[in-house]
Amino acid sequence: MTDEKILWLHKEHFHHTYLQNMGFGPLLTRVLAARFSSAEEAYDFLSSFKFTAPFLIPGMKEAAELIMKAAANNVPILVAGDYDADGVCGTAILVRSLREYNADVSWYLPTRVDGYGFNLKAVEAAEGRQCGAIIAVDCGTNDDEAVRAARLKGMEVVVVDHHMPGGQTVPANVIVNPHLSGGELLFNGYCGAGLAYKLTEALAVLNNRRLPDDSVIMAGIATCADVMPLVHENRLLVKKALEFWPHSNMPGIAALREVTGITYPTARQFSWVIGPILNAPGRLDTPYPALELLLSDNKDRAQELAEQLVRTNRQRQEETEAAEKKLLLSIPEHPGRAIVSSDEIPVGLAGLLAGRLARRYCRPAIVLAEEGDVWRGSGRSPEGINILEALRQGEEYLERLGGHSAAVGLSIRPEKVEALKELLERVLPPPGPSITDVDAVITLPQLRAEWVSELSLLEPYGEGNPQPIFMLRGISPQTYRTSTGEHLQLKTGDKRLIWFQAPPDAEQMSLPWDLAVTLSLSDRMGYPEVQAVVEHAATSIRLSRETVAHLYTFLRKRDKQILAHIPRKALNPALAVLRELNLVDFRGGTPVAAESKEKQNLDSSGIYRAYAG
Repeated sequence: MTDEKILWLHKEHFHHTYLQNMGFGPLLTRVLAARFSSAEEAYDFLSSFKFTAPFLIPGMKEAAELIMKAAANNVPILVAGDYDADGVCGTAILVRSLREYNADVSWYLPTRVDGYGFNLKAVEAAEGRQCGAIIAVDCGTNDDEAVRAARLKGMEVVVVDHHMPGGQTVPANVIVNPHLSGGELLFNGYCGAGLAYKLTEALAVLNNRRLPDDSVIMAGIATCADVMPLVHENRLLVKKALEFWPHSNMPGIAALREVTGITYPTARQFSWVIGPILNAPGRLDTPYPALELLLSDNKDRAQELAEQLVRTNRQRQEETEAAEKKLLLSIPEHPGRAIVSSDEIPVGLAGLLAGRLARRYCRPAIVLAEEGDVWRGSGRSPEGINILEALRQGEEYLERLGGHSAAVGLSIRPEKVEALKELLERVLPPPGPSITDVDAVITLPQLRAEWVSELSLLEPYGEGNPQPIFMLRGISPQTYRTSTGEHLQLKTGDKRLIWFQAPPDAEQMSLPWDLAVTLSLSDRMGYPEVQAVVEHAATSIRLSRETVAHLYTFLRKRDKQILAHIPRKALNPALAVLRELNLVDFRGGTPVAAESKEKQNLDSSGIYRAYAG
């Protein structure tokens, strides 16, 4: 259990001493050298904190002008969102913004029973309220039927969405979707609420208004909850949201601050605490309590709603745990290239369960809720595998498909599920070893508070900008279990490390260890102290060129005498090196040597460098 992961060392793209000469310490400079292609690019990342003009996004100016014209002419506007935290936050941002311009604005959100996206019920709601315009936020790009229905009824439709287009462009009056920009944009990684925020920026520019901080907070929460990359403008958006959160007087934000006890949040808390609370009602029933919380101007009502959402999220957690245990019983020991599981579970839990399975088994996972003639569900995928692209090769089996590379929603008839499983086995790459990315190999003396403190310049951490992981080589610590027995304390010299929820067999690993750790500062009697948290530990292995060569020869000749020259613990790292260098193929799950037209340089493999003797 403790030796399953492979440590992968990033290559330095430029010599880190260039930045050290500018006054930065060795930890920060090693991370920057591994993550950026040049010192100039790294410096830009540290120093560039400026929002781009909203009108650089195609369609944004037209959308803002259409909306302001409708507001000025007292044309009723419907904001139609989706039922997750992104859709709820995007809807709240636009509704609160349009109220500032005295627009006649109402809103509509689907339930899980209705299904995700902009649907005909939203069009009916708009018609019933005599709306002349609809803004579809976090949906609409692939909702052709509803967009056409709205246009046929004489309504103007603005789509503000970040989902990948799957076919023909919908006949909306204006579409704001960075993925339709033809690659001209510097950045296209916004979530739906992020684009809603950019639209409110555009409205503010047209009306010479200042944007309220609360819009930034909601967009930042949604960016983290929807697992968008925290790079470029998203990083600034979340940074500002974290700064504004403690001081917000918006009743909904203040109530969330109270019920969670989170005064100074991190991006991780937006992702794993605040986001799930806003997501919870939409997963189990209707998202309206979450939207009401963000729209309420009454402190007492906001507090009541926040407490209700916390209770709902607790119920969601309990149901998810029970459903996961049940699903795990149906998954074979060797599940193949993808996991496709189904059960009579609430459809709102499908995405959470798929995410848990994808992380547990390190392969794409789809969870389907068995209900009626058409089953609905969600898929999640580990980094590096595009589940949306894989499923698009089998669209003839699906009733509906939408999403992006790492997360999808789908509908399928039960009799087509087996065919979908067979397709995924053909088109997906074989599962490889689970790999932990390592930014740099460091030594124990480098765990100095002044150098660790500099790492905060990389924050906020999240998707696309993870907290740095460092590798400590050949450590022989003394180990002590904490009072609960769950955690392991490691002591080596004057350094202490903690391994939370360490596997029960951790102490049986032979010494020395290679440790993958994250670093932060804690307060110890008024002084900063380095806290090193072990993310992964493995028996220290040294890979030689001969070991990798022996394994490649064995895969070509299948001579067991050659295999005897390879230490058992070196097999997985050596195989991972060959895979990284494209020197191995998998046929039916079995590794076979692949012919290489060019001589491969082992030093170009980050995994080899991590384990080289």
